Amino acid sequence: MAINDGKNGRNYYVYQYLTKDNVPYYIGKGKNNRINSKHKIVLPPKDSRVIIKNHIKNEEDKELEK
Repeated sequence: MAINDGKNGRNYYVYQYLTKDNVPYYIGKGKNNRINSKHKIVLPPKDSRVIIKNHIKNEEDKELEK
């Protein structure tokens, strides 16, 4: 899945990091490669990083992240 394509200003996404038991422990929002960027928390393995919703506007991702 492409992270985003920037169509119509919809270049943000909301993502989650999962524990080994597939329980979400972090929800974030971003664009470009944020899901794989350094955070204040430890990044999980790539297969435990999941995009919840893609191709959304910044206003929408803020609400979804909450």
